[in-house]
Amino acid sequence: MNCPFCGREMEAGYVQSARLFFFARKKHRAWLNPGINDTLLSKSNFWNPQAPAFICENCKKVIVDYSER
Repeated sequence: MNCPFCGREMEAGYVQSARLFFFARKKHRAWLNPGINDTLLSKSNFWNPQAPAFICENCKKVIVDYSER
């Protein structure tokens, strides 16, 4: 996959977390659990939360594919 910012090749991998992995539309005071309007990004949320992703070391950007959740 090419980076949409600089056009260079991105490296495939995974983003992983020790806790729930979600996108919050606003900052939470207690960030352990997603809010009602948040989007869960990880495939597993109890054991080894992870999602496929691509990283561009040049731009310092990560693109997460959460279609497998």
